[in-house]
Amino acid sequence: ILEYGGKKLRYSNAGRLSEKRVRSLDCKEPVTLPWLEHFRSDHLLIDIGANVGMYSIYAAKFTGCKVLSVEPEALNYAELNKNIQLNQLDDRVTAYCCAMTDRSAISKLHLNNFAPGWSHHDFDANSRLERGRPEDAKAWVTRRKQGCVGVTLDDLFAETGYHNKEVHIKIDVDGFEEKVVEGGWHTINDSLTRTVLIETDFSLPASFRIMEKMRSHGWKMSIHQMCTFRDSVMSESELERMIDRKEGGTNIIYFKEDDYYTYF
Repeated sequence: ILEYGGKKLRYSNAGRLSEKRVRSLDCKEPVTLPWLEHFRSDHLLIDIGANVGMYSIYAAKFTGCKVLSVEPEALNYAELNKNIQLNQLDDRVTAYCCAMTDRSAISKLHLNNFAPGWSHHDFDANSRLERGRPEDAKAWVTRRKQGCVGVTLDDLFAETGYHNKEVHIKIDVDGFEEKVVEGGWHTINDSLTRTVLIETDFSLPASFRIMEKMRSHGWKMSIHQMCTFRDSVMSESELERMIDRKEGGTNIIYFKEDDYYTYF
């Protein structure tokens, strides 16, 4: 049980990593919580790569917003639903066990580990090759596997009936963000979508393609928001050097309203 601002949040303790996620909730992504807290009860959060639901639960509990949580891995999905029930949020949070990608697909999820709370699972593609690390490809082939269905964000959103709500989107899929963006571009660039948080790995060429695509369609970024990372605040020059070296990463929250510059 965690308590923030008078709100109690309950999370299932399914093991060491689940406990670590609970203990690091307020420090792992320091900008994410205040971003979630500014939602209104009539907003919708689409949480792609929800894992066990840390941020889905937080957003729904604090603001009363509706949440669509997407998590493809079976054990994480079970814990996600358990956390929804522990917080009595089944009227606000709906979880889907599928992978968000750029096309409809029936394939396999290659697991980083078979335990609740783990991440860096790969759907339908070898992330080692995506990251330019062919030397790790053999190890990837020996991973445990689960059958998995892939859908696009546009297809999922079209079936939910939330088309009259203002939308916020969180995309954290460990290197496959570009596929989510390509398969969800209509939803992402819709006039009702207010903000989009995308985990950004500067070692991936795809990250820079996403940044360019978003900027070319009028989305803005705050350098102050990008500099706030975990337990430190980088200077602008440090961030620029990290980007130039194509290493490290951060979350980028895209927006179109200038008020967000002040907020961040």
